[in-house]
Amino acid sequence: MTKIILSFSLLFAFSSGAYAAAKNPCEKIREACNSAGFMPGEASTNKGLVKNCLSVLMKGGSVPGITASNEDIQACKDNRAAKRARSKK
Repeated sequence: MTKIILSFSLLFAFSSGAYAAAKNPCEKIREACNSAGFMPGEASTNKGLVKNCLSVLMKGGSVPGITASNEDIQACKDNRAAKRARSKK
């Protein structure tokens, strides 16, 4: 019985993580930047989350220590464009 409960708990944990990533494709890229030490407000040390990591990747550049697929980057761009379009309505 304990194994069944544990299995369902793990299944729920992984599926909710996948749901969050599917809902916000930029989150996967943000997590990669955070894991490499990029943080909000650290642009003056060249470790700024947005300026030194996210923006560079979104513009097609590369950031040392970050691996982001073209599909993830495009999904993030599409998601951001859709949000901007909805906000203009």
